Amino acid sequence: MIPASPWSGIELESTPAKERQLRTSESGAEGLRAPRSRSLVALTNDEELLEALESVLANERRLRVVDLETELASALRDPRVGVALIDADKLQSPLAEFTHRLRIDYPGVVLVVAGGPDEQAVIANQVASGEIYRFLHKPVSEQRVKLFIEAALRHQSAGTQREPAAVGGAAAAVTPLVRSTRLPAAIAVGAAAILLTVIMGAWALFHTAPAVDAGGPRAPAGSRAPALPRDARLAKANAALARGELVTPVGASAAELFAAILRDAPDDPDAREGLGKVIDQLCSLAEREVAAGRLEEATRYLESARRLDANQVRVAFLTTEIAKERERATASASRAAARARAAAEAAAKAAAERSPEPPDEAAAVSDTPQ
Repeated sequence: MIPASPWSGIELESTPAKERQLRTSESGAEGLRAPRSRSLVALTNDEELLEALESVLANERRLRVVDLETELASALRDPRVGVALIDADKLQSPLAEFTHRLRIDYPGVVLVVAGGPDEQAVIANQVASGEIYRFLHKPVSEQRVKLFIEAALRHQSAGTQREPAAVGGAAAAVTPLVRSTRLPAAIAVGAAAILLTVIMGAWALFHTAPAVDAGGPRAPAGSRAPALPRDARLAKANAALARGELVTPVGASAAELFAAILRDAPDDPDAREGLGKVIDQLCSLAEREVAAGRLEEATRYLESARRLDANQVRVAFLTTEIAKERERATASASRAAARARAAAEAAAKAAAERSPEPPDEAAAVSDTPQ
């Protein structure tokens, strides 16, 4: 049985919580009437996260920042608050118990938790069951904060906050996300490079003069040029990672280059770390697509990560999240279809009731002059 939280039931006269009011054209009285879905309270002192939040929230939305668990409890009594973001680094109470109690005491508030892989593991079941709407892994990027917070605000505004049975989130590695927006360009460049190589090879095959046997020593049949030194191969792999060439172009992607090093030296720590970063970025891209509702693109990124490491914990979480998002999308489509059928039936019935009755043929015959 989960014990009552230390802040449950405490009445606070006033709190010294820092409150950031974004610029707005609305009057003060109008701000007090702001609906719940337009306000967010954040328990954090992470300046990078706060800057991202302030840039994400629109002018009409209100952001309140608190420093203590008791201040968060007081802030959530405000009916304008629709989303609570909890930085796990600020908690004194056990994370799982704290968020579980919040979910019970404030069922209408959407919970988002920010933290690292350890915190992700602690609340894994709550994320999978929907007690926690999203898990935002740190360090954060403004783009990811924007996607997650806007999705949470829409979720609360639509009144779809569910009893525990919701969508999961995903986070694992603590490595910074290198923005990878060049994958389509990399695919095109890789395809062009392969085509050019084939053309040049064919030209060389038919135009190269036969070599003259000078009687010198010959390389053994099937020999190949010596491999690059390990450090040079690692530098090449890291450069591909920095360019965002995660799984393309074929033969020169970061994933393949790190994997090639590991084939020769399975315990190479730098190559292992590099391959882990590739998986982390693929999962982050999948996570971004899930938050934007693009499940097919998310699945494509996820499958690339799964091929590199099917047992990676973040891959497992994203698999659950995408499955639940698909279920929710299917249920939403079914409800929309049912509403459309009901509306069509109602319209047909109304049209039938408005149409005039056909004339009585017997009466028409009797009224005809003889």
